[in-house]
Amino acid sequence: ATTVAEYLRLKGVLGLIDIEGKGASDPITQDCNGRRATASLIECLQPDRRVNIELYGIKTEYVQD
Repeated sequence: ATTVAEYLRLKGVLGLIDIEGKGASDPITQDCNGRRATASLIECLQPDRRVNIELYGIKTEYVQD
């Protein structure tokens, strides 16, 4: 989640960025078995790797004359 926020900042996103990694706290997957990082376990857990992002700022409109 922190990496996503850093990327947005590097791309010029201003304002408050509220981020939350959701994988461990709110998993989607249910039948992924194993403790070692095998290719099949990584693939099974992939849907859990997600981030919620909320951006807070001020909308500014630019008018060109």
